[in-house]
Amino acid sequence: MTINEFEKAHQRLVNTGFFTRTWFNENLKACAKEGGCNFTTIGGVFEILGIAEYTQKATYKYLA
Repeated sequence: MTINEFEKAHQRLVNTGFFTRTWFNENLKACAKEGGCNFTTIGGVFEILGIAEYTQKATYKYLA
């Protein structure tokens, strides 16, 4: 995972209120190809930062 990929995921979370595996797979293809755990790693960092929570299957919700 690169910082650019993380920033794109963060922008998605903030701009739409959600970060989903579907969006991740479609928009961060190289990162997704490295492994599905990258999705949960990004989401987990969002949770540690206190800006998102895992609310339903494959979805992190922004905590504005």
